[in-house]
Amino acid sequence: MSLYSKYIYPRVIDYLLSGAGIMEYRKGVLSHVRGNILEIGFGTGLNLPCYPPSVKEITVIDKNTGMNSLAQKRLKYSGIKVHLKLLNAETLPFEDNTFDSIVSTFTFCSIENIDAALHEFYRVLKPNGKLIFLEHGLSSDQRISKWQHRINPLYKITSNGCNLNRDIRDIIKRSNFTFDNIEQFYSKDMIKLAGYLYKGVASKGGHSVKNTSKTLRSP
Repeated sequence: MSLYSKYIYPRVIDYLLSGAGIMEYRKGVLSHVRGNILEIGFGTGLNLPCYPPSVKEITVIDKNTGMNSLAQKRLKYSGIKVHLKLLNAETLPFEDNTFDSIVSTFTFCSIENIDAALHEFYRVLKPNGKLIFLEHGLSSDQRISKWQHRINPLYKITSNGCNLNRDIRDIIKRSNFTFDNIEQFYSKDMIKLAGYLYKGVASKGGHSVKNTSKTLRSP
């Protein structure tokens, strides 16, 4: 791991993803968690203060040790017991049907093999378990998405493997999840190229779930 990835990038991300608006999005989507919880891409622990008071214990994974060193500061002030594992998302060491909820916030963009990871999420979720997500990705506005595609190769190099142009809705859908709800909108805390957000809940198969997805357009 490079010095940039371990020491500089975690601090940049911590600053960029801790705005008041984004923290409100986190709290909103995390209100859906229940039961045994796995968080993917724990990062610097920004989700910790956003979990409902009922959450007392979570399992989290992250492969960036630099992120985890910053997270330790938030862990000291959190009442949540955190079981931290240094892992990537494509191969999870958990039994089938282990978790009731999987949480991912601003992580799908940087997982190298996102389809393999979603396959693992589906596997370790219990029947009717929930995938709870807040991600940035491909804009529905072609004027913006055109530039996302153009600059993504360079952006990926400078942002530690993060992709601007992943269609999060399609990625989740093609992994056999069914949307309970999904919103798509521009974050008020981020520039449009990197701030088109996908926020919602999807269910593992096992029952029929009504798709109540909606798309919120930028003014």
